[in-house]
Amino acid sequence: MKLFSHDLKSIQYLAVSIFRQLIIDEEKNASFSVNSGVFEQLLELRKKTDDNFIIMEASRALSSMIRTINKFKLFDIEKKIASYTGFEDIFKDMITQTKYPIIRTDAIFALVLIARSSEEELRKNAINLIQDENILNTLVELGRTGAKDIRDNIQILLFSVNQELENESIKSALLSLKQDIN
Repeated sequence: MKLFSHDLKSIQYLAVSIFRQLIIDEEKNASFSVNSGVFEQLLELRKKTDDNFIIMEASRALSSMIRTINKFKLFDIEKKIASYTGFEDIFKDMITQTKYPIIRTDAIFALVLIARSSEEELRKNAINLIQDENILNTLVELGRTGAKDIRDNIQILLFSVNQELENESIKSALLSLKQDIN
């Protein structure tokens, strides 16, 4: 998409924002954007820019893509995006930022979908991310203080990752959150 390479950051932001809207619950648009390389261009723009608004909107586009892939069972697209590098960093940025709670919510929900994916390479992103002590601590804190839907999604995420990994830190975090609820 030529607008991603435009010099004006406001145009780039607008292009990323429109792109995100076009793939939400749109099977054909999501498939086309991955198959044509547009989605990869978006991830490259995110990597190259220093504009926080573009970074966060591109991150939300990734979350939207994950939701759309899951909703329509786009396994061929899921397999393609699993090979992209940098997902862990994108989700790490989304979870550790504190300015936009909706971005954290988007990231956590997308990570739940990734952790339960049939695509092993994609699942590894969630598994590796949760093993990061800072991320795990942030999730535990959100699991204690966040809204019910966030708390529930964090528990599902930790449970899904722990089933595959059987990590003591994750198991301990999960038990801690369950005790806080009771």
